[in-house]
Amino acid sequence: MTHPLSEQLSEYLDGGLDPEAEREVAGHLAGCPECGALLAELRRVLLRAQALDDRPPKQDLWPGVAAAIGAAPARRWRVSLPVPVLLAAGVALMLLSGGTVALLLRSQGQSVPGAAVTPGAGRPPWSRRRSRTMPGAMTRR
Repeated sequence: MTHPLSEQLSEYLDGGLDPEAEREVAGHLAGCPECGALLAELRRVLLRAQALDDRPPKQDLWPGVAAAIGAAPARRWRVSLPVPVLLAAGVALMLLSGGTVALLLRSQGQSVPGAAVTPGAGRPPWSRRRSRTMPGAMTRR
């Protein structure tokens, strides 16, 4: 058996293990001085905790706790929309922003990408087909 966890030793000390696990831990403790020392330390902690006085606090703490709980900020109003409405709003926003960009480009005299398709436009020069008849000449599609 590998070294038991401290939680297992604590349960062993409290008598909370099932009989098989208790036998395994007891067998391990018989041959492992390291785990035996840990169990002895846990026993000392348990004895000290049992020796402490169980006394009530000097003052009642509940009023302060209740005031702190009640002092939480008020919830803000929140809008909740279904997913299809959010998707429709997203599509509308994309169309509106694309149309606005197209209008701005046209008003500045620039061409709108995709509005008038020029053969070979938009592709890098090295990807255009070259003429076989004349080296270096570009052909139009």
